[in-house]
Amino acid sequence: MTFEDFRNKLVFRNGPEDPIYKPIPPEVPLPQYITNTVFGLWDQAKENLVVETLESLYNSPSDKAKDLMHDLIFSHLFVYRSTNGSRADHDVTGLAIDFSDVGDLKYIGGDGTIKDMSFERLLIHELYHAIKDYKDLKDPVTGDPYSATDQRFYNHANFDHLGQTVNETNEVMIEAGLETEEDARVGYDATWKVSDTLKLVSFPYA
Repeated sequence: MTFEDFRNKLVFRNGPEDPIYKPIPPEVPLPQYITNTVFGLWDQAKENLVVETLESLYNSPSDKAKDLMHDLIFSHLFVYRSTNGSRADHDVTGLAIDFSDVGDLKYIGGDGTIKDMSFERLLIHELYHAIKDYKDLKDPVTGDPYSATDQRFYNHANFDHLGQTVNETNEVMIEAGLETEEDARVGYDATWKVSDTLKLVSFPYA
């Protein structure tokens, strides 16, 4: 597969009200991905940004980025614009990008300091959900994926604070030369509520 093959599978949509949107049969419940999304409208500049970013990742030294795009076995990947957070769903082979997440969303990096979410990291993360059906955090006892409201056993010896999606996204970002291990996320959790003056120095993760 070339990047152009992958590009031809990208379908930019404005949401269920879009005239070209193929509605899900009424007897099939809408997935959470659709029902919880407040859709925005695409413009050519934002579409170009998505395509150019993905092409740059495809042509980067990251074999994992290429492998991820090659794993899109479906005939399409719907790409929506969201105004209430980025998300993805494997069942409808789609992802929704909230551009306000870029820069506004913060996480702790490997050096213990607060990092801004990059557009590349955001896209890769949602692609892993949409294409590979990777989940985020899992219950360390049952192995079941956590829902947004589940209590998390952070102190359990087997709790994976990264999760498969973040872990593999870290690897792509480092392979592609976009981040170092000091930039990589050390946990799944991220937030918008961070003081501009807050900075953690030499945080003892090691």
